Amino acid sequence: MANLNFNKVIIGGRISTELELKKTKEGKSVISFDVALHTRGKETDFIKCRAVDKNADFIYQYFKKGNTICIVGRIYVRKWEDKGKKYSQTEVFVDEQYFVDSKDEMTKPNFVELGDDEDLPF
Repeated sequence: MANLNFNKVIIGGRISTELELKKTKEGKSVISFDVALHTRGKETDFIKCRAVDKNADFIYQYFKKGNTICIVGRIYVRKWEDKGKKYSQTEVFVDEQYFVDSKDEMTKPNFVELGDDEDLPF
């Protein structure tokens, strides 16, 4: 039997968390965020993503909560221990990121102007 190890993920959705750029003790940039993916039903999955170095800096500079993003990466299980208790979290480690929205869509809100005689939609 062949030994097959292949780990490649492509996801596209909206960034659903505020972006916060952090620095490690060594000075590397790190950013963690969730990408909302709508399933065929009315469910939404929130996929945890993590980027480091130049990818983290790029995402922080050009994206914000609500923007659509395409991520190419790999599944990564991050493990840590705190106060003797072990934790783990499955994330997508970002290798590449791509714009999906146009520049105008990323910077301008999409408002609809109502006339004086129109009722509010709520």
